[in-house]
Amino acid sequence: MMTGQGSAFNKGDANRLGREFDQADRGTRLAYGRLVAEARRSIVELSPKALRCWLKKGAVLIDVRESDEFELAHLEGAIHIDRAELGMVIDQLVPNLTTPIVCCCARGNRSALAAYQLQQLGYSKVGSLRDGLNQWDQDQSVRRSKESGLGLLGQAQ
Repeated sequence: MMTGQGSAFNKGDANRLGREFDQADRGTRLAYGRLVAEARRSIVELSPKALRCWLKKGAVLIDVRESDEFELAHLEGAIHIDRAELGMVIDQLVPNLTTPIVCCCARGNRSALAAYQLQQLGYSKVGSLRDGLNQWDQDQSVRRSKESGLGLLGQAQ
């Protein structure tokens, strides 16, 4: 505990601040959950089977996870774009607003938000992999980096 004029900080203050941070975290998580739910109501969520159909028809697959997540494992053919950068670079990657795009992430939350963002930017054929890569069937094509030592699982459908 610090002492001195104007610098006293006691255990009660720390507990109060801890509760305030917990409440702020809870509030942020609730707001994020509401935002994801709103996005999911506005977009198309695809099953793995539907994703394969979209890909066969030429859809662009965008993985919106962080770089380290993408390097560890990703669907074959996926293009990595951090969700934070998506709006700034998508027009260079996919200039045609009618090109089908499917977004994916670990649980389907970030990809739902990314798909919603793409719709807001004018893309008309956008989907998100429902429940994300964590629920992806083990028989699907998942590429893992050489650094992880896990090789390639499955074959492209």
